[in-house]
Amino acid sequence: MSPPFYLTQPGNDHAIFTYEDHEFYTFFAMAQISSSDFPALREKFKDKKIVHCSGMFDLLHPGHMLFLEDCKAQGDILVVGVGGDINVAKRKNSNRPIMNRFMRMKLVDSLRPVDYVFLSNHVPVNHPLEFLEVVFSSLR
Repeated sequence: MSPPFYLTQPGNDHAIFTYEDHEFYTFFAMAQISSSDFPALREKFKDKKIVHCSGMFDLLHPGHMLFLEDCKAQGDILVVGVGGDINVAKRKNSNRPIMNRFMRMKLVDSLRPVDYVFLSNHVPVNHPLEFLEVVFSSLR
């Protein structure tokens, strides 16, 4: 078994990453939400314009930054969906993701334009945009 890699000091909002299972134990401070939190988020920011965008964000690059800055400029609160590992493998290739979903969520969350991040594990059944119906009905 590989020793854990600590992103910060234990006891101070830390995350443990093990090379063997490629999973984070998410004890670090992050503005992570789930789609079930959307109604509460809408209520909290009822007088604000909430913008939603999503992506895989597997290898973060300047294009992602420009995209997120442009999205944030469209409103007050930016909520970003980060694609799940299975979705990344389906959309990119079988050798992906390079970074697991927790690492990608943490990176996206650390960017200045981003207010909230959530894991977008949704796999469309009927049409590619069906998850947006859930997002829009909750955040509208």
